[in-house]
Amino acid sequence: MELRVLRYFLAVAQKRNITKAAQELLISQPTLSKQLADLEAELGVQLFIRGHRQITLTDEGEYLQTQAREIIQLVEQTALNIKGQEVISGKISIGAGESIAMNRIMQILSGIVKDYPDVKVRLISGNADEMETALQHGSIDFAVLMGNRSLNNYHHIQLPEKDQWGLIMRKDDSLANKVEITPEDITGLPLLMSEQAIEEHRFQSWWGNLDRKMNIIGTYSLLFNAQLMVA
Repeated sequence: MELRVLRYFLAVAQKRNITKAAQELLISQPTLSKQLADLEAELGVQLFIRGHRQITLTDEGEYLQTQAREIIQLVEQTALNIKGQEVISGKISIGAGESIAMNRIMQILSGIVKDYPDVKVRLISGNADEMETALQHGSIDFAVLMGNRSLNNYHHIQLPEKDQWGLIMRKDDSLANKVEITPEDITGLPLLMSEQAIEEHRFQSWWGNLDRKMNIIGTYSLLFNAQLMVA
């Protein structure tokens, strides 16, 4: 697979329309269609389902889209890293979940950008598993991970900030006036829980034998959309 063809594929996957993608890429529609057909023939799979108005990705196409993005990002990052330039430039890619510790990271990044205006910052949000995978693949330079994880394979430092679990509810909820929430307070209530925390049994020791009384109606990976559901 050529990088040029992967870029063509990503453009079509984004536009969901070969004509619009061809216009953006400044190539002819027949040329783009042939490149895509050759790519499908090379891989031996169908990447697109071609409809009347737009095209959609097959499962194989969705997988290639995810991988192609990482491949292109890694190639661009590698090129920036090995170019010898008098001016300090490049891109810093940082992946992280939602944590108060990111305040410290942002202050450091702010200083770097002020001192070196040609340095660009790329922030990626996701849970710890996603960020560790991206770090392993080389598509990000740094990851800020929360929770107890084995870091023996990485150079790492421990940030001093401590995250604390809490309960988000409507302002007019009776629990909003409590200073501290106990497991008994939330038994039977419809709960949205952190997916990662559920998988790691993070709350098991807190609610003990009340786990069967917890009405978990759904999970989330990052908090913002979960807040909208609560509201």
